[in-house]
Amino acid sequence: MKVNGRIQQLYQYMQQDATRVRNTQGTAQQGAAGQAQGAARTARRDRVEISNQARNAERMQAQLRQQEQARAQRVEQVRQQVQQGTYQVNAKRTAYGMVRENIIDKLVR
Repeated sequence: MKVNGRIQQLYQYMQQDATRVRNTQGTAQQGAAGQAQGAARTARRDRVEISNQARNAERMQAQLRQQEQARAQRVEQVRQQVQQGTYQVNAKRTAYGMVRENIIDKLVR
């Protein structure tokens, strides 16, 4: 009888242990499923918004690139004209630029 009682206790312990293992596995699976659902929810909510300032900065950079390209083309054109001896100086434009620079220098100081 004493042996039978011990066997009964051992059997109950093994059943409890098996139940505990099953519950742990179920909880782990539920946890993994919950994490996957959470990640899916987060993925659906993730988005990138570009502020108006960033858009304006992008536009300004694009305009700057265009201006730099136009300036490079103009410099190349003038360089070729100088090499060929066909470049003509615009005296009025040169004088205007010199006076303008002089006025700006005086205003800034």
